[in-house]
Amino acid sequence: MKASVKLYVAADSKWKVVSSGKLLQVHSEEKVSLINSIFNFQNIHEVYSVFEFEETAILPIYSFVVCAGNYEERNYNEADEIDVRIYKRPEIQFVEDDRLIVSTVRNALKWIKDNLTTINPFPKIELAFVPGLTIKAMENVGCITFDEKYIHQLNSPMHKTYFHYLIIHEMYILIIQNSYLVWKLCYSSMVG
Repeated sequence: MKASVKLYVAADSKWKVVSSGKLLQVHSEEKVSLINSIFNFQNIHEVYSVFEFEETAILPIYSFVVCAGNYEERNYNEADEIDVRIYKRPEIQFVEDDRLIVSTVRNALKWIKDNLTTINPFPKIELAFVPGLTIKAMENVGCITFDEKYIHQLNSPMHKTYFHYLIIHEMYILIIQNSYLVWKLCYSSMVG
């Protein structure tokens, strides 16, 4: 089953919320009042904001994700490059240099563009290190999730190499699983 998703999330104003779609806006008054009236929440505007996300392309519903929490955001934007961000809880320390992680993401994107499609099928790439994930990683569209416990296992060159292969694997699986999206993007670029 595939569908596009337009998402609004009511969450703690201090939190970061990431999803498969690109964050468009954080509302603090108008939309919060609407949600308050629909669900009869009391004093929601004092604590919550509404995070509005761009509608996604058609994608398999199992590859859609929402992560919300007290995350620290590291933004790695470069001119003419896709938006790459890393999210982790402040108390979690990286063993691996996150610039190397971003370099792996950018190199994988370059390979995908050079070998599979001439245009980038991802509007963004976010890596979220979340607590309690029952697997090491999941190839969600727009936001690849990793179990935060895995960060602490990167204490040897072999584990670090495996982690970078895991990032590449998750991105490649996204392309294969979403071949309809890639086909549609390739076709639209050929016909204008």
